[in-house]
Amino acid sequence: MTLFSLQNVVLALICIQCTVGIILNGFIVATNINNWRRLKTLQTCDKILGCLATSRCLLLFLITLLKALFIFFHQLFLSPVFVSSMFVGILLLNHANLWFATILCVFYCVKITNYSHKFFIFLKTRISSLVHWFILASLSISVTSSLPCGWYVYRLDQQEYSSVLVENSTFTKVMIYPNTQIQFLMFLMGSLPSFLIFCVAILLLIHSLWVHIRHMSCNGTDFGSPRLEVHVRAVKSMSLFIMLQILYFVCMNIRVSPTYNVSSTWKTLINVIICIPPVLHSLYIIFSTKKLRETFLQGFGVFKVD
Repeated sequence: MTLFSLQNVVLALICIQCTVGIILNGFIVATNINNWRRLKTLQTCDKILGCLATSRCLLLFLITLLKALFIFFHQLFLSPVFVSSMFVGILLLNHANLWFATILCVFYCVKITNYSHKFFIFLKTRISSLVHWFILASLSISVTSSLPCGWYVYRLDQQEYSSVLVENSTFTKVMIYPNTQIQFLMFLMGSLPSFLIFCVAILLLIHSLWVHIRHMSCNGTDFGSPRLEVHVRAVKSMSLFIMLQILYFVCMNIRVSPTYNVSSTWKTLINVIICIPPVLHSLYIIFSTKKLRETFLQGFGVFKVD
């Protein structure tokens, strides 16, 4: 397979992944909006899921848009304003995605765990009212950590060349060069804090659930009991969540790293992998939540309610 055909296959694969992700996350957002219109209220968990699904939907849409523009309007990528704006948009949505996932994990951790520390008790009694402030703070942090990239990451360089076809003539070539070190530093400053909080919260949650499972087993609770099965499913769900987030975070770091000089095959693989975690986790959310699963299957005529 030639390099050109490989690039076309990868581009098609990324577009398919993004389209599926947009459909899944758009479904979650639409379902939450429909529930809010019908009930005039939403549970705190659904509000966080709605924000997470919205950020993922917009991120995948922007990736698809960039791929399409690169094919049909390649000259746009010679404009520093356009390139900087797109990079800021990608960073903003990436940071928001990570922060909303962190808020979701912190919410689960506070609601499910039984740690006796004063800070956990304080959060447990106020978490529902604090979530709105967490979301606003996450958006503010995402914006303030992304906007500076529009001024400091890309620079315009004009170089003059002599023409070999026309004697005594020169032409100017405009090139856009990214400052990869500043780019990587700004990416870390915007994404690392949320990722670390996410990891701490999810590890505390998994540890608490695992301790509770062992305690129930020692007390003679059968592994087939509904309560124990719920805790085991929760551990599996959180373990999948952290693995997907680590995969996404590592691939994004490699993608913006100043040492991103790997072979074309690895570049292609990384570009494909970046889109996988948000799509898989959104699919898991739908099929692990009864109401979302039933509504989703009803849309395809697979599940019918009398």
